[in-house]
Amino acid sequence: ASGAEAVAYEEITYEGYGPSGVAVIVEAATDNRNRTAGDVRHYFDKFGGNLGQTGSVMFMFDRKGVINIEAEGLDEDTVMEYALEAGADDFITEDDAFVVHTSVSAFSTVRKYLEDKGIKVISVVEI
Repeated sequence: ASGAEAVAYEEITYEGYGPSGVAVIVEAATDNRNRTAGDVRHYFDKFGGNLGQTGSVMFMFDRKGVINIEAEGLDEDTVMEYALEAGADDFITEDDAFVVHTSVSAFSTVRKYLEDKGIKVISVVEI
């Protein structure tokens, strides 16, 4: 509902360095850019880091899609074959799950392909 007091949120990305020079990206949704910038800067300063300029650390990161599949009752080779056929970048076997890494552009395609093959997806996330 958008009444007279409707709030418009916008997404902002901050970049900086934490303690020991660790690169940090902060994604925020805010209704007040100035307040959020001050808050983020405060937390960087408080914990031994510093807020950087736009692009100061982003070049070190790649956006990826991650699809988790429950391994129980599935053949690893078959699931890996399906994932790679669909355009996945990487396939990792963990204790009780398979983890498929994709590019952001192939994320939806790979997920749909796996589900169409009858594979139950536990969770998906874009990082």
